[in-house]
Amino acid sequence: MLNGINDWSKTTFLLSDERLCDKNAESSNHYQLQKFFVELISDDLCKPDIISVPENFYLSKASEKKQKLFSSLIEHYRYPKFSLLGLGSDSHTASLFPYNKNNIQLKNENCFFMKRDNESYYRITLSYSYIMESDEIVFLVIGDNKSEAIYNSLHSKYDPLRYPVQYIIKNYHRKITLFSDSKALSML
Repeated sequence: MLNGINDWSKTTFLLSDERLCDKNAESSNHYQLQKFFVELISDDLCKPDIISVPENFYLSKASEKKQKLFSSLIEHYRYPKFSLLGLGSDSHTASLFPYNKNNIQLKNENCFFMKRDNESYYRITLSYSYIMESDEIVFLVIGDNKSEAIYNSLHSKYDPLRYPVQYIIKNYHRKITLFSDSKALSML
């Protein structure tokens, strides 16, 4: 049993951001979810499914063909009931990083690839429109290094290119829940 839930078998996880490095590396979100959540569930019949990025995507370059393949794969699960998102210190979420024009240009796709200059691997991220079809969105934000990001996301002039989370906050038409510690809320 994990936190009072003893049967996760009717639950499917879709990562909003996956680093396409070695799938078994600690920097892989799939690896983290598997190791620190799924493996802690003792009964194999009660474990959740994880929609996995195809193996051949890892350690390879992005392509439009791969984007369409993954998009059609996740379309089968359309749409998320619940999205649990983090908030980066730069106001990014789900690899929707500041100043990435694809965030806006590809916002109506299900997903897209992106690569940061300081990383050797690509990432695959869910788009704004896919995330915002969720029945519920919850942000989990912890640490004093997130206080400025929360402040900017809520109070700075609307500029989703600079503060990507603002796009979700302004355009999501249902309730958004924020779970945070006092350090992350220190600037509010």
